[in-house]
Order: sequence, then C-alpha cells, then structure tokens
Amino acid sequence: ADMCKPNAAGSCYAFDDAASTPTAAADSVQHRITEMVLTINKPSKSHPIGLVLTSSGRDPPIVTEIDTESPAQGTLKLGDCIVSVNGDPAEGAQGTKGLLMSSKKLL
Repeated sequence: ADMCKPNAAGSCYAFDDAASTPTAAADSVQHRITEMVLTINKPSKSHPIGLVLTSSGRDPPIVTEIDTESPAQGTLKLGDCIVSVNGDPAEGAQGTKGLLMSSKKLL
C-alpha cells in the first residue's frame, strides 16, 4: 500500500478472500492511509464492474469514475485506490480491471 496515492479522504482498498474485516490504518508522511477489505457482489461473473480506473504504469489504480449502476456504487468513492483483488496485487489499471472482471464475488 505504500505505492498507493489515495484521495484526500485517504482510502485504499484491498479486496481479499481471506479477510472479512478492515485492516489496521497506516500513517504516511503526506496522507493518512486507511486500508480496508470490502466485498462487492456482482450479479454474474460477466457483469461489468462499472468502474474507470487510472494508474501510472503498474502502480495500484485510482477510481476515477463509478457508473450509477455499478455493483461498487456506494462502496467505493472517486479517488479510492485499489491495492489488491482476491489476494492478487493490483498492478496498473488494465490488470486490475481484469482481476475485477474475473470474479463474481470481490473481496
């Protein structure tokens, strides 16, 4: 999570099958980064996640748009940083979007 550059609220998210509660918060020099584990249920594996992610290279991506019909609506916020999906590191916007699409239940 040290590569994550969160929004002003300082939210970084790890979606992980193995955990069901938020992890401890960590302080950084510029931001207070709160890592949380969230669950997002998609109606089906092929259902779109409805997010636009932006990253610099292979850095963990930032949420830049959320579709109003997205299963993530109300869970993620604009500017949130995703650091992992089901235990796999979030590396770049495209790679992370692939991880998000490959699972029905995102933890």
